[in-house]
Amino acid sequence: MELYRARCGDGDVPAGAPVGLAESGSRADAALLWPLTGHPLAVVRTQAVAGLRVLEAQGLQRPAPLLDDPAPGVVREAVAVLVPWAHLLRDEELTLRLAPDLPRHIRVGAFRLLAARGGRAYGEGVRMLVDDAEPRLRARARAVMGRTAPAGRRRAE
Repeated sequence: MELYRARCGDGDVPAGAPVGLAESGSRADAALLWPLTGHPLAVVRTQAVAGLRVLEAQGLQRPAPLLDDPAPGVVREAVAVLVPWAHLLRDEELTLRLAPDLPRHIRVGAFRLLAARGGRAYGEGVRMLVDDAEPRLRARARAVMGRTAPAGRRRAE
């Protein structure tokens, strides 16, 4: 554990050190992991967020900016951290991340959080994506529409 603490506090952080620290440490070690969410290497950022999830040390406001990270793994881990708290996120923050000019991983993460929230914002997100150019998002939205639309109003594939 002390080795992991030393490596996470070092400038040259090995990729596995953040998760190693989380698995062997305590919530107090989150103080070493939070700064690593801004590390220049995507693998270290991803592992730091995963480590925070393992420690259950996430704060709602801190992982939200990670939803815009250029690395898909970081966004995926941030979404996993935020799913239990999705009902506390703002609708506008999530629906803005569905914009077609954003990277796919950001849009997928936002859609997953909207699905976890449910409600009107999720329905709006589904309608936004039902004719989207991105095939997987479009397919997910159409699948939801097929399950939730009244019988006479289902969309054809």
